[in-house]
Amino acid sequence: MLRFTSPVSEERGRRYAPLLRAGVIALRVAGVIAALVAVSLGAAMLALQTRWGGERLRRELVARVNHQIQGELGVGRLAFGGDRLVVWNVTLRDPEGNQVAQVARAEVDFRVARLLCEEVRLTAVVVESPRLMADSGPAGLNLSRALAPRKRAPAPPPPKPKGHQEGWVIRLDRFELRDGALFLASTGGAQRKETLHLEGLQSFVSLRYATGNGSTDLVFRLNGRSVLAPVGPLAINAEARVRGSQTHLAADGRLLGGTVEARAEVDSEHLEAADLLVAIAIPRTEVAGFGWGPLRIDGRARPGAIPTLDLSLAIPGLELTAKGEGKAGETAGGTGVFELESRLSLDDLARTGQAAQALTAAVVPPLAGHGELRLTVGGPRSGAPTGWSASGKGLFGRLRFAETSITDLSIDGHAGQLAKIPGEVDLTIAAASVVTGSSKLGRIELVAKVRRQAISLAASLASPEPIRLALAGQIDGDRRGLALSRLSLSYPKVEWLSEGTSRLRFDDQRLSLSGLRLHAQDQELTLNGSKDDGRLDAHLALTRFRLDLLPALVVPRDLNLGGLVDLDVEASGEVSNPKLVARLRLDQGRLRTFSRIGAAIDATLADQKVDCTMSVRAPSLEMNGRCHLPVDPVAGGPLDLRLAVERLDLAEALRGSGMTPELAGRMTARLRITGSAASPKVVLTVNGRDLNVKRPGGAAPGPSAIDMGHASIYLTYGDRAAHADVDFASAQGGQLRVDAAARVDLSYPAVSEGIDLKTLPVHGKVVAKDFQVAWIAPFNDRLETLGGRVSADAQVAGTVGNPQFIGDVRWKNGKVVTVRSPKPPARR
Repeated sequence: MLRFTSPVSEERGRRYAPLLRAGVIALRVAGVIAALVAVSLGAAMLALQTRWGGERLRRELVARVNHQIQGELGVGRLAFGGDRLVVWNVTLRDPEGNQVAQVARAEVDFRVARLLCEEVRLTAVVVESPRLMADSGPAGLNLSRALAPRKRAPAPPPPKPKGHQEGWVIRLDRFELRDGALFLASTGGAQRKETLHLEGLQSFVSLRYATGNGSTDLVFRLNGRSVLAPVGPLAINAEARVRGSQTHLAADGRLLGGTVEARAEVDSEHLEAADLLVAIAIPRTEVAGFGWGPLRIDGRARPGAIPTLDLSLAIPGLELTAKGEGKAGETAGGTGVFELESRLSLDDLARTGQAAQALTAAVVPPLAGHGELRLTVGGPRSGAPTGWSASGKGLFGRLRFAETSITDLSIDGHAGQLAKIPGEVDLTIAAASVVTGSSKLGRIELVAKVRRQAISLAASLASPEPIRLALAGQIDGDRRGLALSRLSLSYPKVEWLSEGTSRLRFDDQRLSLSGLRLHAQDQELTLNGSKDDGRLDAHLALTRFRLDLLPALVVPRDLNLGGLVDLDVEASGEVSNPKLVARLRLDQGRLRTFSRIGAAIDATLADQKVDCTMSVRAPSLEMNGRCHLPVDPVAGGPLDLRLAVERLDLAEALRGSGMTPELAGRMTARLRITGSAASPKVVLTVNGRDLNVKRPGGAAPGPSAIDMGHASIYLTYGDRAAHADVDFASAQGGQLRVDAAARVDLSYPAVSEGIDLKTLPVHGKVVAKDFQVAWIAPFNDRLETLGGRVSADAQVAGTVGNPQFIGDVRWKNGKVVTVRSPKPPARR
């Protein structure tokens, strides 16, 4: 063999040989790692298929589920077969431990390999002998409470618009439910009444759903029988198919003693070609002492024919009827005219609420009212819906929803050229009054008009002070935007007016506002922003905003609120995790009798955390602080809050709060909170100087104020234990020292439920020497006069609200006068 080489090739070989050897070694290592991973996965899968592995998997699944829900899931036995999971004796209990559901056996067969093809495929799901015992009571439905999450779940992202690709596919080849039963009962007080009882439930479901474009194939069958009235068979058969704008539906069955039938071939882009049949007839049924029904729907639509609809629904206190058919008259195309007339008659809304409460046993807020609403829709059959028009009138004498009452509500509207935004609209809504709690609004009116591209809206309120809002603009040609040419808001002494033209766009995936600028004398507001599925960008600026000119509807006059506010807010970044930067300045602020208040607050929200700094200045107060806090305390994260009161004049602070200053002096404080919301740590230091208390009227003659000297308070909290060191040094030489501790839970969310400090058990030690006690009387609503000096060396026990002292306690020259009832708090 002849071998030809050159100096160049030899040099390259020597240069790259180490790299080649390293590459070969790396490939061998990667192969070994891949083999180890494959062997490990295989071993894990084999281990899970053993009885030992099934038990470990059962424990893990049950523990994870129970960590997420408020109820309790139980699984008697679990077997895993690689592509099949079987469980036996499954139970679900509500938070009180009562059984909600049980399943004798359930089997799930799946295909893991289909995940590589973007498909979640379940070949079979079989559920044997399921029993659901749903009970609705004052606390709500037991099933909902059992499945409620232990922690607050984040808000789901907005749904994305459907595209043309299928994307991920969810496929269920076969779902079978065998010998099921459903019990629905309502519990009120000590009474429990069964309202629905279904037995012998058999069901079959086959489903294929594409998450990308929404394509759906569904087959559904359900059979069973009702044991309670209306007694009889239950049978529903349905199949549906969705492809883009086209929908196919076929369903029929027997339900609640009546029959159900539906057929549909509908293209949402060509409604005039719809082929539709809906026929439902369910007789009146007595449930929970009230008559529900009858329900009758007979609707038909066929290509080339005028559709018809006949609907009647009666429930306690309310009746809905609708009738649609062809009317006399010919259109240019000779296709006929369709008109639908509907009427909602509200005879007694209180009875509706009573029936709903009897059916569900849930607490329904007070309801009352009567009135009716009539609506007419129609037009040429070939012009639907753009060529159609609608008109409605409604009048309700008095409506009540919980604590809100509306008097003489009237609705009068007309819309023509129906589409996403109708081409012609006249709408007037008025109410004589709206009362919510202690707030009463008088003569409310809303008027809206649309004329092709032009749109206008006016809203007004007559009392407690007149307020009026008006806007006018032009709708864009694609009806996806609005150019606001005028926007005004007026209330007493103020009229906000827009400058120039601002634009509002509401596309399928994007909402934006640009160029909005309002001014009222020296006050100015600007707003620009945009939001789509992924990002948010917005900027709000408010300058020289006068708090004293806000209407009484927003700020009650007795607050005496005033001052100039500058506010600047910027938001940007991902919608799910935005960044927010805010800056607030207050100058010459005023609240009640407080005045000359200045404040500065800077805050940044980023990565689900808030960082802030603040300072407040007033003649009687100087305070500053900073924070580093998680947005969601339940999700965890470190806490760091620091607050410092550098100066506080107690007499001025009490007087500014509207109270008679029983206490005077100067105070400083330091507060720091660290740790986490689940396990916070707190340190609070308070120092008081030149403290004095106004002498009670029944006290012995002397100066108008009792000199307390100075006080120091040191409080700490950690590991659910609070500790306090209190030192008083009287100007007359007396001393008091308290060293006490108490067990208390200040973690979140326990602290949000409120803590009764008076009932907390306390223990510690009290040492006093000639301590004057006369100053305590103004702070105890059961004491009129207290006098004398106390010396003590004792242990303290009992509760914070009722402490007990054990040891050496001596009271010299004591005097006490009590009152029979607590004294009302002193106010100016």
